[in-house]
Amino acid sequence: MPDSTVTLDLDHAAEDLFVAHPYVVTFAPMSTDIWVLDDASTLQHYTRLDKTLLHPGALTPILDDSLNPGLLAIADLSGDSPELCVFSLEYGTLLRTMWLYGDLAPSAPRYAAGRALIGTTTPDKSELFLLDVEGDGWILGTAQLPSDLSQAASLDAVYLKANEDEIAIVGAALAHPGQADDITLLVWHGIPPEDAQPAARLVLPLRMPDVDTVTVTCSASLSTSTFVFSAYESVSDAINTKYSRLSVVRAIDINHDALALRWETPPEALRGYVSRLVHVPAARAVVAIGSQNAREDAGKDVPLTFVAVLDDETGALRRREDVREAVRTCRVVQGKVVCVWENGEVSAVEVPEFVQRGLPIEHADGAAATVRRAGVLDGAVVLLGEAGKVTVKSW
Repeated sequence: MPDSTVTLDLDHAAEDLFVAHPYVVTFAPMSTDIWVLDDASTLQHYTRLDKTLLHPGALTPILDDSLNPGLLAIADLSGDSPELCVFSLEYGTLLRTMWLYGDLAPSAPRYAAGRALIGTTTPDKSELFLLDVEGDGWILGTAQLPSDLSQAASLDAVYLKANEDEIAIVGAALAHPGQADDITLLVWHGIPPEDAQPAARLVLPLRMPDVDTVTVTCSASLSTSTFVFSAYESVSDAINTKYSRLSVVRAIDINHDALALRWETPPEALRGYVSRLVHVPAARAVVAIGSQNAREDAGKDVPLTFVAVLDDETGALRRREDVREAVRTCRVVQGKVVCVWENGEVSAVEVPEFVQRGLPIEHADGAAATVRRAGVLDGAVVLLGEAGKVTVKSW
C-alpha cells in the first residue's frame, strides 16, 4: 500500500496524462508540461513544451531519455493532416515537425532506437511509415502490401527491431472486418525502398469459430530475435460477450529469410482484449493485461480487467486473474504487477507471487470513484482526479 500522498500545485487543471518513468506529461487546455519524479517520490516541474497539444489517445507519445538529447514525440491530430511533433525532453523546445498523411492507425507506435513504425491508410492503400524520430530523416522508408495480396487489406504495424546493426519491420496483412480468415505476417529487413517486397511471410490461422474480424493490438520483445504479439479476434455480427471475443498471443522468431512460430496461447486462455504485453525475464514470464465484457448473453454488461501470466518458453497459461471491480490502470513495473483502483487505492505484487496467490485486493468496496486517469512509475502512482488535480502516491 502507498506510504505517502502529495498533491501537485498546478497552475492549470490537467485533462490527461502520460507516464514513462521517471517522467509524467500533463495535458491541459493552456499548456503541456513535463514533470520528473525525484528521490523523495515527489514530482518536480521539469519543463513546459513550446506547443500545447491534446493527448493523442491510442497513439501514445514516445519518450526516450537514453538519447542525447532526450526526446518526447507526440502526435498532433488537430489539423487536416496528422503531424508528429518532436520536442527536447530537457527544454521542451519543438525540434521538428514531421508532416504525415492519411489516417494514422489508432494504436501505439512501435518504437526502437530513435525510430518509430506507424501504420497509415489512404483511399488507395495501406502503408507502414518508418520514421526517423531522433534525426532529421523524416520518413526513412515505407512498407506496402505485396502485389499478390489484396490491396483492399489493411497493413498493421506489429513490431520494430532497430539497432546499430539491423532493422527489421514486421507488419500484418489483415482483411477488412467481416472478411478475415487469417493473419499474414510480413517482414522487411533494412530500410525498405518504395515497392520493396517483404523478405519473408508467415500465414497464421484464426482460432475462434465463425471469426471474421481480427486486429493486432500490442507486441513486445522476447529476445534479440523473437517477439510476442497479440491478435484480437471477434465475430462482427455477434454481441460482445465472453464467447465472441478472444485474443491469441504468439511468439515469433525473426530469421533472415523466414518467420517462424515458436508458440501460441490456446484460444480459451485469453478471452477478451489484450492491450499490453510485458516480458519479465527474471520470472520467465510474459504478462498480458486486458479487458473483457464477461456477460453470458445480451443482458447487462459485465466489464472486467484481467491480468494473465504466460510461460515465456511455451506460452502456457500460469495464472489468470479477473477483476470485476473498476480498475483505472494495470501495469508491470520492475517485475511487479501494479493495479490502481478508481478510488485511488493501489495493489502491487511481484510476478512470481501473483502466479501463486493472485492480486492482493486491498481496496475499499463501495468507496467513491475519485480517479479519472492513473499512471504507474517505479515506486509511485500518479492519479488524475475529478477537478484536474494530480496526486502522487508512493508505495
